[in-house]
Amino acid sequence: MRFKDLERWDTRHNQSFAINLCYTKHTDYNTSFTCHTDSTSTCHTLPPHCHTDFPTCHSSAIAEESKNKESLTIPCHTKLCEVSTNTKSNEIHNKKSSNTKSTTYQALAKESQESQKRYFATAQYDNNDLKALLDSIPTPPPQGWEVKTLGEICEINPKIDFKELTKLDKEVSFLPMEAVKTDGKTFEKLQRKAKEAQSFTKFTDNDLLWAKITPCMQNKKSLVVNGLKNGFGFGSTEFFVLRSKDSKQINIHFILQFLRLDLILQNASETFKGSAGQQRVPKEFLQNLKITLPPLAVQEKIVTHIQKIESSIATTQEKTKALELELERYIESTL
Repeated sequence: MRFKDLERWDTRHNQSFAINLCYTKHTDYNTSFTCHTDSTSTCHTLPPHCHTDFPTCHSSAIAEESKNKESLTIPCHTKLCEVSTNTKSNEIHNKKSSNTKSTTYQALAKESQESQKRYFATAQYDNNDLKALLDSIPTPPPQGWEVKTLGEICEINPKIDFKELTKLDKEVSFLPMEAVKTDGKTFEKLQRKAKEAQSFTKFTDNDLLWAKITPCMQNKKSLVVNGLKNGFGFGSTEFFVLRSKDSKQINIHFILQFLRLDLILQNASETFKGSAGQQRVPKEFLQNLKITLPPLAVQEKIVTHIQKIESSIATTQEKTKALELELERYIESTL
């Protein structure tokens, strides 16, 4: 038990309690310590000899009682019963160090509590938002929403002509596999001349790229590209390119979320072809993959909600990393 934390109980109550504990402890001694039977004795106002002769009397008694009352506090003995063999300067130094560590810990604890409050507030908001989303979606027809194959609603690896871009010596975006992140939206904005695109996979703004090779496919290297240099790009041949045949009926981001589902990735991995380490999903898998298509307005609502949750997750992860870094620095400074 740490005496500096013992400041919450009523002083008179704790004096009496500690006195009784210590009196019981001294019954084995022939010497009578009247200070422990009189709460008005100078023992509790000035440090007498009995505290130097028996410096552990109170701490032992309190430790014993704390087995049953863990939060027991006796502020009247905070200073009287602390006996140190260190010099006064060491005591001052230790006190300052302890106060600094305590302040830092309290700040971390407070930030952690605030972070939890923000998290649960966000989670509650997301749950309410999800309920509102589900309530806003119209009831499917008796036979359910329409089911299509991706081959019916999307072009897979559409042909793209770079002749004009090459003639004008234009630059376009370049996306090797390593430039695409696994979050479904981020890529490095590299650039190359359009004339270098001959042996690469070509694409335009609003096309969906989906990695077909292991382990990139399982790692969810897929996204809808936008903001390409001059509206065009080229990159790894290990990407499938999907483009909606009718943007008035299909939200390409809805297709992206569908293709990032763990179930779809598992099914895709079962169709791998090729040698170990170079296995790829065949084009036929995407062409024949069935997807349930709600109306466009419903697709857009679902995509918006998913993106909102993903943004909340990203924010929480950033805050978690910041707290972990702060905790690491605190541990390094105190050990």
